[in-house]
Amino acid sequence: MLRSLALFALVFVAACRPEPTHPTPAPTPTPVDSADGGEPQAPPNAETCGEAGTCTDGKQCIEYFGIAGPRGPKFYACEIPCADAKNTCPIGQECITIADGPGQVCRPPSEPSVPPAK
Repeated sequence: MLRSLALFALVFVAACRPEPTHPTPAPTPTPVDSADGGEPQAPPNAETCGEAGTCTDGKQCIEYFGIAGPRGPKFYACEIPCADAKNTCPIGQECITIADGPGQVCRPPSEPSVPPAK
């Protein structure tokens, strides 16, 4: 009798357990606007270098992940890094940070966001 009761309790507990939870699915990558149908575009004012790493004008090939992080595609751009104090930007450019891009790089100064005078 005690065995039957123990067996019944075991079956009852097993039947009442909640279903196993499934891991959250990975987010789908956001679509990339592109003129050639799906390939990511280089950041403005940047020259792409690809895995070969060939750049001109003293720039370095920087590889980085976009806003999707390591789950997304890897991007390559020819840039002048300026994160170190020893790396300074050429005349006419300033050190800016591109958070979801190559990091601290030299770029031409942005246009002021002031409405035109009347």
